[in-house]
Amino acid sequence: IDDIKQALRMKQIEEEDHQKRIVNTRRTIEDLKVELDKLGDQLDTTLLISAISVELKEIQERTARIEAEKADLRRERDNVIAESRSLQKKLNDMNNLMNMKEEKLRTRHRDTHTALLWLRENRQLFRGNIHEPMMLVINVKDHQNAKYVENHISFHDLRAFVFQRKDDMEKFLVEVRDKMNLKVNAISAPEVSCSGRPPSRNIESMRRFGFFTYLREMFNAPDEVMSYLCSQYKVHDVPVGNEQTKALINTVIQEPYLKVLYTTDERYTVKRSIYSNKTSTSNSAVQKSQYLIITVDAEERRQLEQQLRACESKLQEIDERMKTLQTEFAALNRHENELLSEKK
Repeated sequence: IDDIKQALRMKQIEEEDHQKRIVNTRRTIEDLKVELDKLGDQLDTTLLISAISVELKEIQERTARIEAEKADLRRERDNVIAESRSLQKKLNDMNNLMNMKEEKLRTRHRDTHTALLWLRENRQLFRGNIHEPMMLVINVKDHQNAKYVENHISFHDLRAFVFQRKDDMEKFLVEVRDKMNLKVNAISAPEVSCSGRPPSRNIESMRRFGFFTYLREMFNAPDEVMSYLCSQYKVHDVPVGNEQTKALINTVIQEPYLKVLYTTDERYTVKRSIYSNKTSTSNSAVQKSQYLIITVDAEERRQLEQQLRACESKLQEIDERMKTLQTEFAALNRHENELLSEKK
């Protein structure tokens, strides 16, 4: 019996030890769980800090790119402004020349100038193209040749307004001639354009006489104006020569196709009798140009105005892009500060 009791006692002690070990193991497990949770929190924090660092780096790289783009835009803006100023100066110079031409018109024929100012204020009343007095819209390519063009066109026509539509011309004359009592001249351009008419002879075939161009090739003008001058003054068929032409003039005037021609300093008019075919010739000195000597290329002026508008548009684009970048830059700075606070 004692042995049995002893054995039972030993079993009880073993069971108690076993239970203690279980309790201790459970405590150890709980302690390990607590430690594991702590490690998990530390791991989460490390990952968060790492993620914040990555995002901060991305923000810094983006802000650096923004700063670089802003610097490029500032340089581009400076270049566009410099180009714009240069274009504006050229345009101002052209406008000053136009003002000089207008002043000559005002001095020579005040009524025409008054009508010009009225037209500029009331152009919306008309349906077709209306061209200001010819002397303002004709542009001689080389000012040295202005004397030929000016000698060929009467001042009466040089101060004339040119209309695409006859009804516009009639309305204009009612307003300025009848109502305002101004003495003005107005012309209706041919219904079918004559501006592209070919000359009767190719200029190459006439170089042996010293002719080097036709009058039309010496100047530019709006189509309706050129059309009228080809129709009325035959500028497409009036050759201009040099000293060689003058030296050969007795031979030149015998050419049957020549009616009007120019040498360096003279104008020749050749008339032939339809009955006897005899030739009569008159000549006069070519006077210095007073009005067309001032040259303003209308096409160049138009291109300058177009380039100026392009510069203004480009500046607007740059400014809008700068505003967008500045807004993005400010937002990135705010976010960067938030991340730095969170990182602490």
